[in-house]
Amino acid sequence: MEAIVAAIVGAVAGIMGGWVFSLLEDRRAEERRSRRELAASAFVILDRVFKLQAAAQHSLEKQLDDEFWFLGADLDRYRNAIADNRKARAEHWPVYEQLRTVLREHDMELMNRLEGPLRRIAGLSSDV
Repeated sequence: MEAIVAAIVGAVAGIMGGWVFSLLEDRRAEERRSRRELAASAFVILDRVFKLQAAAQHSLEKQLDDEFWFLGADLDRYRNAIADNRKARAEHWPVYEQLRTVLREHDMELMNRLEGPLRRIAGLSSDV
């Protein structure tokens, strides 16, 4: 009888241990995916900032308007990535709110000041 109980307890412990390990691995994988999505979204916005800067520098009004339009869609993706990552909200939400101001007011000066934080978030050094 003791052997049967020991076998049952061992089997349950093995199943539960595997389940807990799997759950933890799934959570870690989701956190990695979420961090990648945040970095990718910031990278896309940083690229948009470079395009906006170039259009402004060369006084290309149509291209500037187009790039601001595309920035809106990029910000939607960034907002969704922030929403998927509770740990990163405190760092990313202020940047997102400032980018919304850039979009709403076409504030090139504020956009230029956000280049450094966006580079850091995208995983690039500030001197790239």
